[in-house]
Amino acid sequence: MQLELLKSIITDLHLAGIHDIPANSFMDQEKIESQELVKAIFKGEIPTEIGALANDENFNEGNLAAEMNELFAAFGTGKAPDLGSIEVIQTKETPKTKRVERAKPAILDPRLRDKSASLDNLQFSPSKQPAKKVVEKQIEFKPELFIETKLEENSKFLLLLPYKNAQKLKTSAEFKLLENILKAAKTDFDKTSIIFINDSYKNITQGDKKYNQILAQTLENEIKSIKDEIILCFGQDCLSLTKPDESTIRGAAEKVFDVFENKKLLANYSLSAMLNTPKYKSTTWTNLLLINKL
Repeated sequence: MQLELLKSIITDLHLAGIHDIPANSFMDQEKIESQELVKAIFKGEIPTEIGALANDENFNEGNLAAEMNELFAAFGTGKAPDLGSIEVIQTKETPKTKRVERAKPAILDPRLRDKSASLDNLQFSPSKQPAKKVVEKQIEFKPELFIETKLEENSKFLLLLPYKNAQKLKTSAEFKLLENILKAAKTDFDKTSIIFINDSYKNITQGDKKYNQILAQTLENEIKSIKDEIILCFGQDCLSLTKPDESTIRGAAEKVFDVFENKKLLANYSLSAMLNTPKYKSTTWTNLLLINKL
């Protein structure tokens, strides 16, 4: 069986052109000797019978079979070549080893070479810069600019109205309603003390409680300076500044609240709300009846 395998290997090596490979293509001396043996067989320089090979004292069947099988595996193409044109069968090109690039050292700004600078202060990557601390912009808020007082000596009560001033109120559609309310209370506009609260303050404070508290404190000081003890508050904004624990007009309606030490506060819907929703007027009529009992 081994002799048949040897014969098959010799034949395959011949078809692959192994006998044309120069001896100096191999580094292993045993492979060179095996190649010379194959070349001698096909040139007729030694007996080609299997028996003659086996009787040779230098012949080792197992080693020669393994070596020629290795030769064929390394250099054979598996195809019958044109023996008249092939001089050298090229081996497969050894794949090139991928070149590993060395890490490039960080290059520091040469302008810092002669200056004492800590590496912690050098910013190499914009993406790793620390987030800038947002500085809260201070609002220049002057609450006294949003409060204007119309003071009358013999006023029956004090009104808190969300208008810029008396002129702005008189040019509004709500002024006629206010005149009717004062007439029902047996007084008039000229005899009534009023604190006007310009609601444009909300454009500046933007709901910031800090500035609302500043405005509320300024309003409280203004109310305390007026001798009138009864206060009629109109609208949610005025209620929030004078009685912040009452969240809605509906919840505060038809009640009397003690505020600012010796004052009495009665909440009403705004004049514009009364015009849009007439039933809201009933709250004010009830408050006028309550005033007579105080």
